[in-house]
Amino acid sequence: TLQNKVLSAANTYINSLSQEQQKDKRNLYKAIASIDNPWIAFEKLESILGPHGFESEIKRNLNNALKCQVPKTYIDLWNLGISGILTLNIDRLASRGFHESGVKETLIERSGFDVKALIGNITTVGSGKFIANLHGVFEDPQTWVFTEVRRKALFSDPRYAEFVRNVLQYCTIVMLGVSAHDIAVREHLAKLKSD
Repeated sequence: TLQNKVLSAANTYINSLSQEQQKDKRNLYKAIASIDNPWIAFEKLESILGPHGFESEIKRNLNNALKCQVPKTYIDLWNLGISGILTLNIDRLASRGFHESGVKETLIERSGFDVKALIGNITTVGSGKFIANLHGVFEDPQTWVFTEVRRKALFSDPRYAEFVRNVLQYCTIVMLGVSAHDIAVREHLAKLKSD
């Protein structure tokens, strides 16, 4: 849905340009329709809109998540006594759910490129709860992982890979809203299997 909304914004932006400026951007726009990989599609959308336009469009479309009612599932998960959440969303609902749950433990929250700080916390009793915002957080576009370049950079970080591998090896995993077939999960499982 987000990709379609940003795609629509890109089309509007292209239509606002002069005929000369539209040509290259229109070709990029047309190519997006045949792309199955969302990271590559978002990368092309960022090329069309520019970094600031891309960030603005993402924020405009996800801004409601900062004010909406937290889905009860997040609150219920924290009340079950889970150790943490690895989220692929930048919407901060996992964090808001923790604070609304009434859980009295410390919360350690990190974004994709900084999850290495969570290594050692996932199985240590009394170390508090954690949230790994694997694709970043809404407020900080520098943490976002929407494009293929950013995904590759994140996946090639050995400490990030170590953290995800430790979670997969030592924790019971419950997947909500994503399956093991999703590229963001599948690559980690394939790497773990090959290791």
